[in-house]
Amino acid sequence: MFGVLRNAKSTAGLCVITTLVCCAPGVMAESQSEAKEYTVSIASGSLSQALINLGSELKISLFFAEETVENQLVEDLSGSYTLSEIFQHLLRGKCLEHDFIRPTLIAITPGGCPRPETPEPTQKIAAIPAPSQTPSVPVENLIVREQYLTGSRIRQAEYGVRMPLDIIDQTEIRLSGFQDVGELLRYVPAVSGNSTSTLISNGGDGTATVTLRGLPANNTLVLLNGRRLNSDALRGQSVDLNTLPLGLVDQIEILKDGVSAIYGSDAVAGVVNIITRQDFDGLSIQAYSGQSRHSDRDTRNLSLTFGRTSNDLGAWYIAGGVTYYDQEGVLSRDRSLSATSDDRSRGGIDKRSSATSPARIGTSAGTWILQDGTTGALATDFRPATSEDRFEYRDFTSSIVPSERISAFLQGQMTFGEWESYVDVLYTETQATSYLAPTPIFTAFEIQPIVVSATQPFNPFGETITDLRRRVTELPHRVQVNETESYRLISGLRRGFSNVNFDMAMQFNQTDAIETFHNGINLANLSAAVSDGCLAPCVPINLFGPPGSITSTMLDWVGTDATLEGRSQLMALTFDVDWLAATLSTGDVEVSAGFEYRYESLESDPDAILSNQLLAGGGNRSAVKADRDIFEVYAELLLPLTEVSSPQRLDLQLATRISRYADFGFQVNPRAAITWQPLDALTVRSSVARGFRAPSLLQLFGSTLQSFKQLNDPCSQAQNVTSFVGCDILSDPTLTQFLTLSGGESSLEPERSTTYSLGAVWQPKLSKRHDLVVSADWYLIEQKDVVDSSAQFVINQDARLGAFPDRVFRNADGNISQVLATLQNIGRREVSGVDVTASWQFDAEAFGRFTLALNGSHIFLFKDKFDPDSPTIDKAGTFSDEASGGLGALPEWKWNLGLSWEYGHWQAYYNIYRVSDLEEVVPIVMRERTISSWTTQNLNVSYLGPMTGWIRTTIGVNNLFDQAPPFSAAAFNDSYDGRTYDITGRYLFLNLTKQF
Repeated sequence: MFGVLRNAKSTAGLCVITTLVCCAPGVMAESQSEAKEYTVSIASGSLSQALINLGSELKISLFFAEETVENQLVEDLSGSYTLSEIFQHLLRGKCLEHDFIRPTLIAITPGGCPRPETPEPTQKIAAIPAPSQTPSVPVENLIVREQYLTGSRIRQAEYGVRMPLDIIDQTEIRLSGFQDVGELLRYVPAVSGNSTSTLISNGGDGTATVTLRGLPANNTLVLLNGRRLNSDALRGQSVDLNTLPLGLVDQIEILKDGVSAIYGSDAVAGVVNIITRQDFDGLSIQAYSGQSRHSDRDTRNLSLTFGRTSNDLGAWYIAGGVTYYDQEGVLSRDRSLSATSDDRSRGGIDKRSSATSPARIGTSAGTWILQDGTTGALATDFRPATSEDRFEYRDFTSSIVPSERISAFLQGQMTFGEWESYVDVLYTETQATSYLAPTPIFTAFEIQPIVVSATQPFNPFGETITDLRRRVTELPHRVQVNETESYRLISGLRRGFSNVNFDMAMQFNQTDAIETFHNGINLANLSAAVSDGCLAPCVPINLFGPPGSITSTMLDWVGTDATLEGRSQLMALTFDVDWLAATLSTGDVEVSAGFEYRYESLESDPDAILSNQLLAGGGNRSAVKADRDIFEVYAELLLPLTEVSSPQRLDLQLATRISRYADFGFQVNPRAAITWQPLDALTVRSSVARGFRAPSLLQLFGSTLQSFKQLNDPCSQAQNVTSFVGCDILSDPTLTQFLTLSGGESSLEPERSTTYSLGAVWQPKLSKRHDLVVSADWYLIEQKDVVDSSAQFVINQDARLGAFPDRVFRNADGNISQVLATLQNIGRREVSGVDVTASWQFDAEAFGRFTLALNGSHIFLFKDKFDPDSPTIDKAGTFSDEASGGLGALPEWKWNLGLSWEYGHWQAYYNIYRVSDLEEVVPIVMRERTISSWTTQNLNVSYLGPMTGWIRTTIGVNNLFDQAPPFSAAAFNDSYDGRTYDITGRYLFLNLTKQF
């Protein structure tokens, strides 16, 4: 990434603009830095733009006065060179010099031109100045400081080794082939659990989230350019990553440590900081197209970015861009893994629906279904229903959701003397469309059960029917459309003094969302249509006939659409300052402090169908309107403890944040970290931090939400009826989805946590052709007062022990009619693991430069305790589906191994991604089985050179060997976990980028 810091200083009537291209973390010895070779492709053109592009590509810091490079041109350069050789080429004949202030911080200054010789007096030759000669520009009091890295408000070049920080830069993003933030983050080893994306259809809402350490998404704080974002407008739990276009992202920083002391609530598992492209000078156009080998999931992305810097009328900078993203979907029936929900042949169960077409009807004489070729007018038209009489809903469902997004951003900076004002604007519009099977009717299991009258015109049995299950195939498949509009505006003022930098800003974020359900059933009208008092305009409905027996007139009466609207807002006022407090014999004492005021609000407005609980199949809810104020102050101190001359180095970092929530009062969260460098090549780092997570507004004030979760009823197994306290009657084994009521609770308290970490970074000094960095970090997160809701746990405890009698409701047949699973502060968690990274660069001289990189995450334990009376369960290495109230996939190992090659105009990247096997419990039969490990491989090649007119061309194949996801018997969607794996298959893409 790169950013620009401009300090205008008036010197001899000349305004000097200092540009700082910020570097990525990592410090090497100066001799290594100057000797190390880099593969570059520099196009001919502006020197200023070439320097900015060079800093961005090589992750080095440059500063120079704009006047010294203005109107200077360079010739193209391609190949592998040291930094000194690169700058000798760029600055040749321009009366400019380069100077290594630090290994990765280089100054471009006037100089290097010999004084013109004085001609002999006898010669009459006019003195002609060299056209490229630039007058010496004195720069006084120039102080260059590094950028802020995620996890600290102190700018330190060495800070990248103090905390476990992963950085995904623009090159990695381009070579990955991924085109949205959520999908890219899903392949990060530290991410596991129930993150959502457009890969989730049934139960999804078109949003994308990230879940570090397998903890819920609201335990990971998502930032944009170091600042908070508002939550999703409908679910209100965490930031929707789909509102952040990847085409405008420069790099992503992932901090794998708890830092509530720096950022406040939600930073329990870590922080994901998404940094957009900044200080771009020129015009860039990027076009992307990709398609699976099945000729579906066509994806197109077009991005345009422009920027302009000027020194006229004061220094100013303006940049903007627009990106358009369009992804077509994948249907369940188009992949062999997801084509059927009958998993018995694969070691699972039959999950086809008992809501069939024609209807499955329970009477006093048994359960019946219509015989082929009959009308259903007589009771003799029906035969006994069997276990094979089920409905295959996956003939209609989408596996990957079609989605469309458009985003635009604008940013500007203006310098007035020592002051700099800035503004950032981001707008995003998204749409996602999910396809579900036609609406099912379960008369006995709606929140208000529906009774078919004995005298209803189409009832042939002559008795009241309470359990009728019918799939209304006469209606088209259900369609759920999610649309959002997000706005973000930041305006601020900053100034840098000799030793002090401060920044004050105002921020406004708003997301408006609409969720529309098409082709639903109005329960009130349905109830009237099956009663004996259906008078006009009511139209009696025929639920007993064959498919097609429900006429268009009947559908006009019972059919309906439903709409849910929501709005989420975040307004903030911040003031941050950092300064060099003192210079001691041990080094510089750095301090930062700040104040933040935030206002959060959430509104949810369902239409009359939803608010009156009238939509069949769930999704009903009531209105929500809530807000709160938050005041916070923080301070951070970096204190060196050893003498500068000492061969060792020991630093102490202390931080604390005091928060006052209008609904929770004061919260204090301290953090302490120690960095010890016993050897030049070895750094040891350790930290301990307190953290907390304030319940979201939806968790506090959210209304009761209806859903049909996939749950296992232990009482459907004959052996449990006699052995389990809560199982008096054998329940129906064909029922696998139950009406579940979840919702908020205003008495919730914050979740509290303590995070410990211990790690080391090893950077041995190898030869100039080799560069090796290895790190390992152990972590432990202890949480208490966890806000949780598990319908499956409630059912299990009710069946086995007779617990929760006020939360599990059964009808006279012993079937579960309703489960109440509202939120409570009753959980405890303990999560421990280790992250391992390694990077080895090797210069093969005539064969280019190779880099081998490993990033892996291992979970030692994931102890989960739902309530004080329940046993502690270690879920490391297991899978339990979110649709059943589970935490998703928690693989013991997840890793990426990549090999990259750079030579001249060429780049190539080969990647292996692996998820270890998992243990799961097969629903209903409660048998344990193993989900196989999954390994995919990607291969991508990139070229930038004259053969393509200096258009960077990237061609790639993801999932090179077309590996299907492993089968999961417990997965609700498509027989695999779409939050961990991808069902797309082999995927080919082309990415073209042209800079002007």
